[in-house]
Amino acid sequence: DLFLLLDGSGSVGTANFDKVKQFAADVVNSFDVSPTATRVGVAQYSDRNSLVFNLGDHADKPSTVSAINGISYQRGGTKTGAALEFVRQNAAWRGGAVPKVMIVLTDGKSGDAVAAPSQSLAADGVAVYAIGVGNFDHAELQQIANSDQDKVIELTDFNAL
Repeated sequence: DLFLLLDGSGSVGTANFDKVKQFAADVVNSFDVSPTATRVGVAQYSDRNSLVFNLGDHADKPSTVSAINGISYQRGGTKTGAALEFVRQNAAWRGGAVPKVMIVLTDGKSGDAVAAPSQSLAADGVAVYAIGVGNFDHAELQQIANSDQDKVIELTDFNAL
């Protein structure tokens, strides 16, 4: 199960949010998307959270990519901690031995704490990857990825996605 948490805050900008959507589509296209293989969920966040679609809502790659391409950029502040907790509470993860992976993409420092929700996700068995673009906070990315440097990716700008 793969969940993408996308920063839709005002600092991203419309042109860069299009690059975020393209990145998400590229990630999806690298997996076998089906109810029995990889299931994908997507949420957008700023100072409010929006569940674009949940794990299992789309049964194949084309419909998943189409839903990603249809995301409207919401703008607002950056509350990554609240977004992490929102996904933790709302993602329809499968049980058992199915790997649970979340990719968090952010372009700046959060206006709220990320440590507690990140630790809760790790305790729930979710491997969280943090991608920081541009004006990110290195320590915060480390917290999001539960201090696993191998799960932190730092990029200078959205073109690097």
